[in-house]
Amino acid sequence: IKELIDLPQNSSIELLRAIEEFNRVVAERVAREKRMDTLRAESNESGVRGMRAKAELAQMESQDTMNQRRQEITAAAKTRRLQREPGAGGAERELEDIQR
Repeated sequence: IKELIDLPQNSSIELLRAIEEFNRVVAERVAREKRMDTLRAESNESGVRGMRAKAELAQMESQDTMNQRRQEITAAAKTRRLQREPGAGGAERELEDIQR
């Protein structure tokens, strides 16, 4: 996934990490959607392969995605917050993050 957010010149390490987290969460959602699309196509086949795809698709559709949505919203909010406050945390916070 391409960067969804343009980075300002003075990007902090914390902002970069928040963007990476957001991209990771979105990539998980996209991968799940691709898997479900593949299963939908396979479920039209006959035999064991089609039945397996139908069963797996039914299981994926019944799973609760609230946690996934919450992670995506939280990561996006953190990214927006850090973009509005480019100097928040100062150099001390960046040094602490580098040392970790």
